[in-house]
Amino acid sequence: MNPIYFLVYLFPLLSFLITFLSAIFFSKAKEDTVSKKSIEYIALGFSFFALLATSTQLFEVFTTNKILSDSFLWANTGTREIKILLKIDSLTAFFQFSVSLIVFAVHIYSLAYIKIKKTFYYGVLGLFVFAMQFLLAQDNLILFFVFWELIGLASFLLIDFDKTEKSARASTKAFLLNRLGDVGLLISIALLFEFSLSISELRTIFISIPYSTKVIISIGILLAAFVKSGQFPFSTWLFDAMEAPTSISALLHAATMVAAGVYLLIRLEFVFEEVKIISEILVWVALFSAIFSALSAYFITNLKQQLAASTVSQLGFMTIAVGVGAWQAAVLHLFTHAFFKATLFLGAGFLIEKNGTKELIKMGKDNYKKLPSFFIVYGFALAALVGLPPTSGFLSKEWILKEALSNHFFIGVGLLIATFLTAFYGGRQLQLLFFNDNENDKINQNSISKNQKLLWYLPLVLLFMGSFWFAFSFQPLKPDESYWIEQLPKLFSNAPEYIKVWLPILAAFLTFLGLTLGFSKKLNQRIIEIEFLPQVKNYFLWQDKFFILCFWKPITQIALLTTQKEPPITTQKFAEFWRHIASICSLFDRKLDSFIDRFSKIIVVLGYFLAWVDKYIIDFATHFFVFVIDYAGKQLKNLQNGKVQFYLLIVISVFIYLLFWLI
Repeated sequence: MNPIYFLVYLFPLLSFLITFLSAIFFSKAKEDTVSKKSIEYIALGFSFFALLATSTQLFEVFTTNKILSDSFLWANTGTREIKILLKIDSLTAFFQFSVSLIVFAVHIYSLAYIKIKKTFYYGVLGLFVFAMQFLLAQDNLILFFVFWELIGLASFLLIDFDKTEKSARASTKAFLLNRLGDVGLLISIALLFEFSLSISELRTIFISIPYSTKVIISIGILLAAFVKSGQFPFSTWLFDAMEAPTSISALLHAATMVAAGVYLLIRLEFVFEEVKIISEILVWVALFSAIFSALSAYFITNLKQQLAASTVSQLGFMTIAVGVGAWQAAVLHLFTHAFFKATLFLGAGFLIEKNGTKELIKMGKDNYKKLPSFFIVYGFALAALVGLPPTSGFLSKEWILKEALSNHFFIGVGLLIATFLTAFYGGRQLQLLFFNDNENDKINQNSISKNQKLLWYLPLVLLFMGSFWFAFSFQPLKPDESYWIEQLPKLFSNAPEYIKVWLPILAAFLTFLGLTLGFSKKLNQRIIEIEFLPQVKNYFLWQDKFFILCFWKPITQIALLTTQKEPPITTQKFAEFWRHIASICSLFDRKLDSFIDRFSKIIVVLGYFLAWVDKYIIDFATHFFVFVIDYAGKQLKNLQNGKVQFYLLIVISVFIYLLFWLI
């Protein structure tokens, strides 16, 4: 492999090392004059040269159709040599390029956005990018796991960037929940150690592994991917990770942290081809996440949290694509999503900075007039998110819909519902951000100079071009002909011809319908006024309670018990335990009573509806058929008049008709 390509990993690592050394060797006074003023430009320069290196690598891979590879001896166990295997195929090359481009845009954005703790920020950011780039190129599962863990460490540090109570809780939650997935992945790697640690070799070896071992391996991989990508019931950490700076949120949701989970599924897709029962669990859980995350996004008014819920939903689309055997479609949607979601997050940061609030309803009046160029950029990225033709989002999402409908019909129908809901909350976001007519201008808006605006807008312009279909394919309705995935194994679709014709029309109709309904302010107000519907936004809060009961409390209680010298259980604690159980039972009883009351009301309404159907449809149909049969009988009765001449006339008429028909 060309030595220049190692700069892809060296430049982020240098960014980390330089900031780390400057924090050690410069005093606090010198740090203010040296580090803070120069470190951001050094990091920006490194990210630019890393982008050049990935661009060169991408050009060689796609022009020569070669797979670049290299290996180095890492360890010797006595029976086996463990090597660092670097493998750059078309998938890795383009993903590394997209990560480098987004990171470069984030560095430009950070010049205006990050005002404090710059040494810490750029240092950990360099470590974050280094780990992601190395993970993408890894063919060795042990090294894959090492950099998987390093990504988790860097995200833990960046989520707690502001050092507040909320950010500390969010970073701790992310750390603990991700350890659960990491244990699953580590168990899978331990079971695969006996056979092979190379992903390329496992593709051919995996079929010969005993089925029971395959099941355990697939469960571990599924758990790791679900936790990292924030799928149900592990979405809560991803939702709370919005405490991180917006620039870091863009990286987490577009190109690094959460994308790593889907990337793991894509690289090990052959595992789920072999173990169908786990593949079935994968698609149903992902569908639940896609639908409920999109539904909760409609009721969330915090802009960053709404985009986070949107990410969980879109990752559900990609996961389902892997589950139904269309992992190439997941690759394309992962690429398109990286660009338009990064644009949306960086745009959200600009709006939050300008308006001094994260609440959608307080973003100011008629922003489409005040920020026309920003409205165009953000609007195109939002159109790609909802899948509006002919954006890149429509290109990749329609492919997933087609494969899901043809391979797993009910999953495909569920994804159509998720498509509508995505457009629904997208329409509401568009209305609240740019066409809000409430008098919210009383809030103190921050003035932004022209030079600062350039730093805010330039990254958005760099990334929003990925919202257009031609950035990924020459054919707006043929995603499988995308030039970025032409070197991947061809996906042979078994979709019927009528699905290929009607699905784009249906998907476009649902998208336009969702956007129109979501844009209606009157409809939004009426939906919000319905008592129980806004409770859907607690979808992530319910998972938070699951996290507290199943992880946080057991860990803290065990820690307390191990530090106590006295007996851990006393009579008072025993009584408190049963009182707590009684309160839970009482709460359950009240909830059950409320559920039964609401269910009975639904049954009553359903009974009225069925009575109406019975009276006006079934009874009418019955009486109508009786009338038709009676009337026909009376009319046909006249043919039986007992006259031979009449019967002869009928026979002769029939023969004449047949004669003319034969002629």
